Amino acid sequence: MRFARLLLAMALACPLPLLAHAATPSPLPPALAPLLVTPAHRAALLHAAQSVNGSDTPSCPSASVTTTGDIGLLSPIQTDAAGHITGGAWKETMQQAGCGLTRLLNAITTVQSDGTLQTDALLPGTTITDPELQRDSVQYAAYGLGQMPEGCEQGAVVDTRFVGQQGKPPGVRPVPDSQPLPWTEVWTVQACGKRADVTMHFTPDATGTEIRADPPTQ
Repeated sequence: MRFARLLLAMALACPLPLLAHAATPSPLPPALAPLLVTPAHRAALLHAAQSVNGSDTPSCPSASVTTTGDIGLLSPIQTDAAGHITGGAWKETMQQAGCGLTRLLNAITTVQSDGTLQTDALLPGTTITDPELQRDSVQYAAYGLGQMPEGCEQGAVVDTRFVGQQGKPPGVRPVPDSQPLPWTEVWTVQACGKRADVTMHFTPDATGTEIRADPPTQ
């Protein structure tokens, strides 16, 4: 089974025609805060949300997407002498609601070498994996669906849920800049009419992060 576009085909319940704005938290780098509320950036966030629509799900014209104000820097924001942003990357979280479904969507915005911004979808939900680890983990999550029909080549990570860290109470997220501990998440994956909650285990080591998915349950 090949999930050719698993990251960008995250199946949602409906199209997302509306992007509302909520207040961003502080402190943020001074050069970044004004950019987050510009029409161009809000349109880019909406486009990222729309890009994860799946083709197997029913239409929901009344769905909306609202920014939550949850913004995390993935790399430091750099500026030139005039205060223009020249480098950096950040993650923003949005809430999708409509037709009885509410979930979190995530997007990454990266400053390109020419100063332009590129905004792309990340996995939905509360996963704490970074963009690179998400790409590496998709193939493991796909195993949780078990044997798939012949010709099934696309799937979707529908949602993710952070469960907890080894030795910590459930739901306690890592402290920034602390020594990473092994952690567990549940990823909901679907493909070709089949759907499963896959328990994912992440174990940091000196060379990166080991990824393991529980075998499919019958």
